[in-house]
Amino acid sequence: MRIHLDSVEFPFRRVSHYKKQIRLWLMLSPEWWAWALSGLVWLWLLVSLEFGMAAGNSMSHEHQSMVSTNTLSNLAMTISGGLGAWMLMVVAMMFPVLNEQIRHVAFSVQRKRREASIAILLLGYTLIWTVAGVLFSILLPYLSQLLADTFALSNNLIAASAFLLAATLVWLPSRCKTMTACARTMPIRIQGWHTYADSLQFGAKTALVCIRTCWAPMVALMLAHHDTLTMLVVTVLLIYQRYRLPHQSKMLSYAWGMLALGFILVDLL
Repeated sequence: MRIHLDSVEFPFRRVSHYKKQIRLWLMLSPEWWAWALSGLVWLWLLVSLEFGMAAGNSMSHEHQSMVSTNTLSNLAMTISGGLGAWMLMVVAMMFPVLNEQIRHVAFSVQRKRREASIAILLLGYTLIWTVAGVLFSILLPYLSQLLADTFALSNNLIAASAFLLAATLVWLPSRCKTMTACARTMPIRIQGWHTYADSLQFGAKTALVCIRTCWAPMVALMLAHHDTLTMLVVTVLLIYQRYRLPHQSKMLSYAWGMLALGFILVDLL
């Protein structure tokens, strides 16, 4: 029985073809590893849903301890306890909305500096969100305690109030301008350390715009103690808003309102 050489080599040619296609896709889609980092965090969160409850309960306990004693040690414990869950939330939820920024950096710098520049962009982005997380970790426990004492609100109703605030902010006249700023870029120099400095600055500026746009639902999630399923719903909504919704759309306002209604119903049941 004769075996034709072409028939033997055909599978290897197909494998080589697919490798080239994958390599080309990775080159043209430099944002893939930001999505990969987000996906790894989501995989871990979804496999261990109890982490969200444990982190939330721990953070809630530390918040109450801080409010009652108001010592520096308890303040440090509160920040460190809530910051870990906050940073996981940022990576899981916000990295997928950075496609345009990552592509801008990747295609502006030399090929040999692409991965490092993207990593520094994400570093600058994460640092600003970290500062915001520290501030929220300090302020939100007092706000929660104030609302609970003044209006006798439960944790679910406080989270619902935050989502209602997010729904209201969607109707602000400045909303379209803020959403347009989400796609803003800046020149990235290609000479030496200037490349990395500009990437860091660009990441920080992008984070400031994202905080202006998304601070209310992120605060709501923090008040909901980083509930994993709620995080997943909010993430899908933010990604849909970023890439599909027109800036003038008010659909997200109704979505935040539905989430608020869900927390209210949970509290009543």
